Amino acid sequence: MTCLLEKYLKALTLRGKAFFVKVYVRNLKRQIQSPATHIAPPDWKQISSEDLEAEFKYKDETWNEIKYIHARGILSWWNIHEVPFIDNPCNNSRAKFSGNSLHIESSESTPQRWVFLRYLKPLGTTYAIEYDITIQSEFSELQFAFNYRSIMDRTRFMISDNRELQFQTLAKCTFIPPLKKTPLRLETGRKYRTRIEVIGDTFRYALDGKTKMELSLKLLHARPGDGFVLIFFEKKSNHPIHATLENIVIFSA
Repeated sequence: MTCLLEKYLKALTLRGKAFFVKVYVRNLKRQIQSPATHIAPPDWKQISSEDLEAEFKYKDETWNEIKYIHARGILSWWNIHEVPFIDNPCNNSRAKFSGNSLHIESSESTPQRWVFLRYLKPLGTTYAIEYDITIQSEFSELQFAFNYRSIMDRTRFMISDNRELQFQTLAKCTFIPPLKKTPLRLETGRKYRTRIEVIGDTFRYALDGKTKMELSLKLLHARPGDGFVLIFFEKKSNHPIHATLENIVIFSA
């Protein structure tokens, strides 16, 4: 009986989500605009230190929020928020900080591997991150997740399969298809200066001083108290995650 109820609930959830996605995506795409050009740039101030290890919190696929991400999505869809998920610690063997640099390495032969690094300092609605990145291997996802409230409530710039830069959001505990995408591939062994800006309802992703994606979307306006997460993800068991971020600087305005 429990099994039948679970299957019925899952099927009903998927049908409800499919309808929601169709309507929500149509509404979002109608509201995408090119950023205004007459607005003065923010007065950026560096808020990160030269020793970043204490400013980020590490998690991976052993974290309950990730381990039960799909169950959380179903429960939250039906407004069931009372089920507690213990914020369990994760043993960090993949992300190593050295001053303002970060080295990511995961070569385990297991699929669905995560490196999840949440920035802990308070941020307003205007902030940016800049870093030099070198990837030593290609992996499934390189994400800058912002407007972050939970694992199922975030917006993101994501390089997918090292082929495409995507702008995507998660709404009502549902993965929304990319709202914007453009081809982008990082060469292994080559260093790129990356800058990502969140300015209220305007979002920008640049490489080596050239804007790769920029848009404004009022429905996804940055919210006070939210923050950002760096995510490195590999879905296959035979692909390592191997990347280095150097000269990381975080700004606010």
